[in-house]
Amino acid sequence: MVKLACAPNLEGIIDKITDRVNIVVSITIGDNCLVYKKSLINSYEKPYDIFLSADVESAKELEELGIGSELRVYARGRLCLFAFDRKPSLEDIKKVDAIAMPDPSVAPYGRAAYEFLQNTNLYDKDKLIFGKNPKEVLEIHKTQKSSIAFLPLSFVLAKLKSENYLELDISYYKPVEQAGVIINKTEEAIFLFDFITNSEEAKNIFKEYGL
Repeated sequence: MVKLACAPNLEGIIDKITDRVNIVVSITIGDNCLVYKKSLINSYEKPYDIFLSADVESAKELEELGIGSELRVYARGRLCLFAFDRKPSLEDIKKVDAIAMPDPSVAPYGRAAYEFLQNTNLYDKDKLIFGKNPKEVLEIHKTQKSSIAFLPLSFVLAKLKSENYLELDISYYKPVEQAGVIINKTEEAIFLFDFITNSEEAKNIFKEYGL
């Protein structure tokens, strides 16, 4: 069995990839900080074999600390604007009173959203409500604390399966590079990591979900 920890925007996607291999895979979905800390605390008996991050930095830190190795960028994520009741527009950013988005201080997609708002001259800090991951952002929006939400496109396509989104122009922000590392170099982990990061099958699935 391979124990795989991955970023929250891979929910509903990573299992479609792991189902293609003849290996039993245990998947843990969590935000980067929790997975990262758990890996450090249990460094002698590492709880995961593979870590797929929502950014490059977290994977790189693990590699530099000697906890992970073979760092590879496996996806480049894109942002969208989402609303439950309609397909949103850029004009909504100006009109609405509250916008939910990932926290830029902890979330890679939050930093991308911040960059987009700055580069489009639409930034207004008084409108922003932060969540630490896509699920928290969605919950803020669902409870009507915000009119629209910035979310990873992959999360909307795979988890929400909704058409109520506006994909944002990548000329105003850098797509989010997501990297992974191997933590325990078992034969099955090495095979699975290579399949996720190198195979055409995996690349096509990532592409289907905006990665």
